[in-house]
Amino acid sequence: MNVMKKSFFILFMLLILFSLYRCDGEDLYTFYADNVNYSLSFDPPAGRYSSDINVSITTDVSGAEIYYTLDGSDPDPQSALYTSSIPVLGHGTSAYIRAVLIKDGAQYGEIHEASYTIDYSSSGTLSAPVMSPASGAYDTGTLISISADAGTSIYYTTDGSVPDSGSAPYGGSIIKLISPFTLKAVAVSGSDVSSVSQESYTVNNLLGYYPLDGDSVDYSSNGSNGSDSAGVVYAAGHTGVSGTAYDLSSNAYVEIPSASFNSGLSGNFTLCAWIYLNSNANENVIMAKHTDGNSEISANFIFKIDISSKINLVMGDGSVTYFVVGSNFLSLSNWYHVAATFDGTTLEIFLNDVSEGTVAFAGTRQAGSNNFRIGYLQTASAYYFDGIIDQVRVYDTALTASQISDIYQSGQ
Repeated sequence: MNVMKKSFFILFMLLILFSLYRCDGEDLYTFYADNVNYSLSFDPPAGRYSSDINVSITTDVSGAEIYYTLDGSDPDPQSALYTSSIPVLGHGTSAYIRAVLIKDGAQYGEIHEASYTIDYSSSGTLSAPVMSPASGAYDTGTLISISADAGTSIYYTTDGSVPDSGSAPYGGSIIKLISPFTLKAVAVSGSDVSSVSQESYTVNNLLGYYPLDGDSVDYSSNGSNGSDSAGVVYAAGHTGVSGTAYDLSSNAYVEIPSASFNSGLSGNFTLCAWIYLNSNANENVIMAKHTDGNSEISANFIFKIDISSKINLVMGDGSVTYFVVGSNFLSLSNWYHVAATFDGTTLEIFLNDVSEGTVAFAGTRQAGSNNFRIGYLQTASAYYFDGIIDQVRVYDTALTASQISDIYQSGQ
């Protein structure tokens, strides 16, 4: 009897330990499964293709590995480890890819899956979308449209990524050209996905484009990169634009040394930026091209906020100073879009997308021996910008009021 009792007791304890082991194992493996924000994506997206493809799987989860299966079973750490793209080759070939993230030995998120079919005979049955106009350089505000076969849905991206059914849907809306970008689009009908269409656009007369997202690289395609002084601090960009801006409040500035860029400012121009003022104790210089040590009478141009917190555009002819002053006061700790234009005869300034005033210029432009600068001017004294500057654009033409409104309304 004692032997039987001991046997039952040992069996009972083993069952308990086995249950705990299974629970612990399950809890460990699914620890990350719920309430996780992450991405695991297939490129190209699932669908029917008229030619052979190689499927890539990517994630934004640092330190995670991707495991996958091709037989329909649930992937786990004993499945194939993803190290390179998965080929789907040959007419009639189908692939059902199921993938999961494993991090620190545990499943991270849900299982993702995508199905592919290669059908050479389907070539041309689902046409790729068509963008109009085609790739090229166009004026600011140019309208870009996308069309595709009747009954299909169009999805597109503007950040260079490959579009799929999770991308922005195109419903006949208008895309306006504000900054250089690449537009990609696919047409989707059921499980059929077209090949990717792609067009790239640049902006006419855009001399330099500086998003100031962590650097002063020129994104206009002209290569006129800036040089940062000491003291530049990265700050949050203006509302509606991700990334960073430049906080110049520690007497920091950016200089553009490119000879072609600076010579391009000898004629007509437009200056645009988003600005955020910390203080108006001194004049705040947004952009300037000048000769150090000289007064404003010799300025090629000075775009600034005066101590009364109004926009100013100043231009000298060697003997007379021409300036236009805005009509509205800028509040501290607020974002504004400011712009200044010169068309050869008239100076004009804009606050957001509203003209703040004009003045006629009848003199002779001064060259300004120093390079173009963002946030710095040296006359008898040094003037900087106490605040944040974002999304700087410089054109070698005078944009229209409508084009400046397009830039402002875009939030770029």
